[in-house]
Amino acid sequence: MQPDALPLTTSRALVQCPEFHLLVVGRSKAGKSSLVRHAFGIEMNIAQAASHPEPTEWNLNVGLKSMQNPRFVIHEFVGYETAELQIFEGAGKFLQYCSGDNVPLKDRVHAIWICIPVLSMDGHVFQPADEALLKLIKVPVVVVFTHFDVLINLMGEEISESSNMSSEEVKQLCLKRADARFRETCISPLEQINPELQYARTFGLRKDTISHQEKEILSTLIQTTRDLAEQYIERELWTASVTEQRASVAEKINTSIEIGMRRYWHGLASSTNFSLDRCLEKLHRQIAPTWKFDDPYVRLHSSDIIREIRNLAQPATFDVVEEKSWSEYLQRFQILVALLLGTTVAATVGPVAASLWLSVWFIQKVATMYYRMPDILRCFMQYVIDLVLVLDQLFHMVLSKPPRSLTKQDIDLALERYRSSTAAAQVRSELQIYADRATLAQILQRNRAEVKVAELIARYRIPTQVEG
Repeated sequence: MQPDALPLTTSRALVQCPEFHLLVVGRSKAGKSSLVRHAFGIEMNIAQAASHPEPTEWNLNVGLKSMQNPRFVIHEFVGYETAELQIFEGAGKFLQYCSGDNVPLKDRVHAIWICIPVLSMDGHVFQPADEALLKLIKVPVVVVFTHFDVLINLMGEEISESSNMSSEEVKQLCLKRADARFRETCISPLEQINPELQYARTFGLRKDTISHQEKEILSTLIQTTRDLAEQYIERELWTASVTEQRASVAEKINTSIEIGMRRYWHGLASSTNFSLDRCLEKLHRQIAPTWKFDDPYVRLHSSDIIREIRNLAQPATFDVVEEKSWSEYLQRFQILVALLLGTTVAATVGPVAASLWLSVWFIQKVATMYYRMPDILRCFMQYVIDLVLVLDQLFHMVLSKPPRSLTKQDIDLALERYRSSTAAAQVRSELQIYADRATLAQILQRNRAEVKVAELIARYRIPTQVEG
């Protein structure tokens, strides 16, 4: 795989960002310190250096590292009270600053925990400022609902002491009612804000030691956060790579044209052992890698794909009864050239002089016989154009999808889209007219075919505005 190929992988994301900066946000007494202590073994409330009280004070050095989870660096934003507009606005600015494009990706916040108690004085778990913050944040967020055990205890107080239920029955009923209240006051509002937000529900964290079940909840929370951070980093790297790739499309196309047309003419003019089939296969295998797809199985280089592109350029002007392919015709012509020249040219006049002499001789021969072989030039030009336009189609398809490796289905779809497009028909028609109308003088203009290829590719490639 190319070192900067699309798409990116998790391993590269970890190389680019070896540490995940996790910001813990929440109102006072929301359980932030208890959560961090049990999840990471860090006393957040003791280490005041880990907090960021002002939007302009995002400092990587104040983050705390965990021995239990060494990839995480923990940060806390203190003083976040949704009832105070000024502090809320400061929190919003801080979140925008530490997760914005102005900060290098490895130094940004990569994930956020917003701690929200499951109980509130007014019955509204989410305050207006909470909702605003959740809509403002662009990095992965996990809403951590805290103090669920307090809600369970409250449900217990509501159950009549005169009930004849056993203690286990009371416990199960409390849990059932607490769960129903949680879904009503916490999950339903969260889904209205954003149904895709991840959340966790914690309990018993104010104790010095926690149960195995509580540890499992925290373990799942940490793994979910790590997965979200990796996905976020990959998306950001992907976006940067896509921007770079889009900016280089013109360069890719120019490189493809140069490989196809200039090396074709050089091979045609300097070799008596020239084979169109081998030439097309070789140029295909040289052009495809310049587009830098993530193609681990080298599907773009397969003989099947080469045959599919060649079939697009297959002419319809030969007599079917002859049952001769257009490539066989050229190969017979090349045999004639080899017989006429023999093998003494290079030996007698030297390879450089022979190449120059052969270029003039060969172009003259092609020109004098051009009335019998217009399809040969057309087919080669069309192969280059079709290949570039299919790769262009595939490139934009890949950009529209999440990071992943190229599949056979992607390639087949790109081929089918181009094959059934107006562009394919127009290219064939215009090249046929071009080949039929070419004069001897025009044929002798070595770069004229290259100019025509570049013109048609520029006209029929995916429009620039689609890239943005």
